[in-house]
Amino acid sequence: MFESAANGKVWPALWALVFSIAFAGRGNAQVLADPLRPPASAMVASDSAAAGMPVLSMIVLRADRSHVVLDGTVRRVGERFGGYRLAQIGPTQVTLVGDDGQSLSVSLLPLAAVKPLSDKKP
Repeated sequence: MFESAANGKVWPALWALVFSIAFAGRGNAQVLADPLRPPASAMVASDSAAAGMPVLSMIVLRADRSHVVLDGTVRRVGERFGGYRLAQIGPTQVTLVGDDGQSLSVSLLPLAAVKPLSDKKP
């Protein structure tokens, strides 16, 4: 046996066995659900996105600098994007002003709740 290992006939077969064992379970992988994704009944934002309205997914209110996540990008008051200017940030909605001067209010998802930040750190 050592003679055949020395001349290189056993090692390729051994490596083939190791790789076949290592990759045997690859076909049985399961796709896991995202635990942070809201239920399908709460996906009202997809209708507003289809209508061309911006999608608001997060609001952070701070005394020094507030910001929101609109269409997946962090925005601050006064910033312009896609024909809108972010005019005001509230606890559950933002006010946008279009290039034509019309005001538009965009709210968070229906299941979102306002959670005040405490000054205490854990």
